[in-house]
Amino acid sequence: WCLTLRHTLVFSTVVSEMAPARKVGRRLSPSSVWDAGVLKEHMQAHSVKPSHIRSVWKLAYRADSMEEVADKLASGSNPPPARWIEALRRDFVLCTSSVVDSDTNDPAKGCKLVLRMQDGLLVEAVVMLLKSKGEDNDRITLCVSSQAGCRMACTFCETGRMGHLGDLTAGEIVEQIVHAERFALGHGQRRVRNIVFMGMGEPLDNYDAVHH
Repeated sequence: WCLTLRHTLVFSTVVSEMAPARKVGRRLSPSSVWDAGVLKEHMQAHSVKPSHIRSVWKLAYRADSMEEVADKLASGSNPPPARWIEALRRDFVLCTSSVVDSDTNDPAKGCKLVLRMQDGLLVEAVVMLLKSKGEDNDRITLCVSSQAGCRMACTFCETGRMGHLGDLTAGEIVEQIVHAERFALGHGQRRVRNIVFMGMGEPLDNYDAVHH
């Protein structure tokens, strides 16, 4: 699960040098719309049927802002309560993270992304284009991070040398997929097909977020 020498990224040293101090008890505000647990709690607090969550995600995947998501929810054939739509607009964003660096010298072979979290933590995600036996087209595998840094402290791993800076939320993990798909589709590639937890962090050390 650790980031081995074989999968060490070009940006590992850069991320290590840029990494902020450890973030204890991380809480995002506004929250990521992709964080299922937080979104469901929000819906429950406003007495909204959980079935609306799929509509939110379908709209969010194609939208440019939460304002667009909220407006389309309100104008839909079976809209949720208006008071909740306004709360959704206020309390959530499409992405709490942003791409701050990337290695796109050869998009046909993939891309390495450095993402900055809402509180300044940096993580890496890698888009890998792989040939499948007997297939003409590439399939896209995404290598995601589950933590910023890692408490396992493996001596061969650059991430382990950083120490444990913070656990990623479920939403921040999913956002890596969102950023990767935007890159892939923007370069004429297919959508992400496979996801592997071989980026920064030990997934089982952040089990709840990974599970969600």
